Amino acid sequence: MYTATLLGDTKNIEKRRRMINVEFTDGVNSVTNEFQFSLDETVPNMKKRVKEYLDDLNYESPDITGDIADFTPEVKEDTAPTAAELAKTAWDADLEKLKQVKELIKLGVLTGDEAPVVALQNKVNTGFKASYIA
Repeated sequence: MYTATLLGDTKNIEKRRRMINVEFTDGVNSVTNEFQFSLDETVPNMKKRVKEYLDDLNYESPDITGDIADFTPEVKEDTAPTAAELAKTAWDADLEKLKQVKELIKLGVLTGDEAPVVALQNKVNTGFKASYIA
């Protein structure tokens, strides 16, 4: 049974990419993989992608007996995200961007009065729904 260990988490601000290096080991064999994400990607989605990879490594195919032509593979249905899920993902991205902007304000790079900063703050405020904290 493979387990995952985080080896590194780096961000390339210029390319707006986040690279996560993970080692997967079963105690005997070891595999290292670099997962690349947009900086706007949410942590739950990143964890989901790493878990899917881990699940693939740990997959044990069933014993096939009889005629292989009788074997019907299991098909996973992809479910499209709902409008509410898409809205929450967009709001999360805006919130993360606002946190970065707040850090720039703290550092004195921005004053906070700039039109894009005010617009982003308003977008986050008006886009918030109580269900986001439930």
